[in-house]
Amino acid sequence: MNSRPMTYTLVAAALVVWGVIAWKIVFSDEDPPAITAAVPRADETPKPERYPLSLDYADPFLKDDTAPDRTETTGLAEEKRAGSIV
Repeated sequence: MNSRPMTYTLVAAALVVWGVIAWKIVFSDEDPPAITAAVPRADETPKPERYPLSLDYADPFLKDDTAPDRTETTGLAEEKRAGSIV
């Protein structure tokens, strides 16, 4: 595998590839296109996306059958929605 003709061939191929890349960079006459970002207008306010949480899965750290039932809630979420907790 360490034959000299193969090494010379691979070095020549690498020089050709890098030469083509350098040629395209140095002698490029075109200006790169201007990049513009879409800016929302002042009267358009972006609405935040909301994702519902699915909290009724089994606890991966409690492997036995004594895991608490996840369907019961503490009422904290309902109180937050009602606005009583700040």
